[in-house]
Amino acid sequence: MLSVTPRVSMFDAPVVISASQLKPTQKVTIKAKIDHPTGKFESRAQFVADDNGNLNLSTDRSFGGTYEGIHPMGLFTTLEQSPGQKAGLRLMPRIVDQPMVYSFEIFNGHGDVTNDNVIANTTAERHFIHPAVERREIEIGRLRGSLFCLKSKFFELLIP
Repeated sequence: MLSVTPRVSMFDAPVVISASQLKPTQKVTIKAKIDHPTGKFESRAQFVADDNGNLNLSTDRSFGGTYEGIHPMGLFTTLEQSPGQKAGLRLMPRIVDQPMVYSFEIFNGHGDVTNDNVIANTTAERHFIHPAVERREIEIGRLRGSLFCLKSKFFELLIP
């Protein structure tokens, strides 16, 4: 019913968020949330399903929430602090070796985002580093940095 495709992706890759099996012209609210070490963040958008009961954030406009209009990645880019959080928190990824896991819920109606109104839910992972790549810390004298290598193959590099 609610899907994020692909469910596992790189952080900078676009995804498609869609819903199906809704009632024709049904009003719904989609909420995205993330529980991050820096705090809890969420976004939401209000939509109306088409005549077939389908919804696609790539082509359908949001009528309200944290953004309005057609914005395929709007639920990711308009995340705000969840209510009850310490003021001034920012969503700043600090551990790039682990994916950010987003939870999505679709609610019946516009505005009422209580657990009683949840129609469906799903999750999506956004990776900063491809799973086939490993990060190695480099320390040579005062030089510090990170080297990103393929996990399965090591290539020799000759510098003349």
